[in-house]
Amino acid sequence: MRYSKLRGLMAEKNISQKQLATEIGLNESTLNAKLAGKAKFRADEIVAIASKFDIFGHIEEYFFCDDTCENHKKSVGTS
Repeated sequence: MRYSKLRGLMAEKNISQKQLATEIGLNESTLNAKLAGKAKFRADEIVAIASKFDIFGHIEEYFFCDDTCENHKKSVGTS
């Protein structure tokens, strides 16, 4: 999983990886590894990010849904 939707939200809100990492208590390289799918997010990190971006109702879309999931949602008409 590469978290492209989360990266897009970060760009939209003009939040850098370094800034987000600092705000959730990670170093930048650790956050980068997690965003690249090389390490997994812990539950407390997901909660911190969801709180930062007010996405609690959409956690699945940002953390547990890859491109295949997004394409499936479009094909069945849900979003």
